[in-house]
Amino acid sequence: MKKLLLIVLVGWFAVPGTYPHWDRNPLASHLPKNDKENIPIIPDVPRDAIPPLDFPRYESPQEAGWLRDDDFVLGIEFNNDARAYPLKILNWHEIVNEKVGGKDVLISYCPLCRSGILFDRHLEGRVLTFGNTGALYESDMVMYDHQTGSFWFQVAGRAIRGPLKGKELSLLPSFLTTWGEWRTLYPATKLLSRKTGFVRRYESDPYLGYDVANSLPAFPVSKTDSRLPYKEKIIGLLVNHVAKAYPVNLVRGKTLQDKVNGQRVEIIGDQAGISARAFYIEAGRRKPAPSVATYWFAWYAAHPDTLVFRGRSAQE
Repeated sequence: MKKLLLIVLVGWFAVPGTYPHWDRNPLASHLPKNDKENIPIIPDVPRDAIPPLDFPRYESPQEAGWLRDDDFVLGIEFNNDARAYPLKILNWHEIVNEKVGGKDVLISYCPLCRSGILFDRHLEGRVLTFGNTGALYESDMVMYDHQTGSFWFQVAGRAIRGPLKGKELSLLPSFLTTWGEWRTLYPATKLLSRKTGFVRRYESDPYLGYDVANSLPAFPVSKTDSRLPYKEKIIGLLVNHVAKAYPVNLVRGKTLQDKVNGQRVEIIGDQAGISARAFYIEAGRRKPAPSVATYWFAWYAAHPDTLVFRGRSAQE
């Protein structure tokens, strides 16, 4: 695993033009070694060396010949405005500040956690804009907001340092799936363009081979749980502070009905066992549910009291 991690990290940082300079994080002296929970915030690369996209451009599906049907995208849709964000691009940018369907949203993705998550950027009467601290917490990206400088634990959507410490962003529905499936569901979707204004090797995958289920996270985590392998792919739901994880492989080709904290939910898995969609069932109708697609270790680090789906529908 150490050899694999070295290859991944060397491959990532050795790409010409990837970062403006090569030294360690110049903010390191300003980053606390630990927060009050004694979990290290680890300086890694300079702030915004992994540059967010604040003015993203899009193209039509007909212009997306560079993207294969089995390439993954993070898909979102509000008010008939569907957008797809290829992981081939998010691997290199991780954060997109955008307005979709009239809603100010934060598209976020941490490759070390395979965590594709959509948040509402509205908090307490203002719209936040996010960047990347270049640090890691629980082997996950640490974001910061430009308005207060607070640090945010991405998987939890929770501020862990600064004026907003303890505040949480509202989770929104999203779908981590293949481009082929998303395009079938939303043929009029817009696709994030490679014309980002940055020079990156979007056709390459610097994390190739990292997703072996039993392999360790790239950086330390404060707690682990043996109910699932570290990098088991899961869909996480959080219903009124009750968390539950659904291993994607267990819902392969199935439609699962369940309850989480009294809320009826439905999980629909694809035939390949590589993605799943989550819905709330309200008045007999499906409504896309806010969910988190990530690895088990990352979900558990954010929600250590989580329930786990074990292979059959649960009744409360």
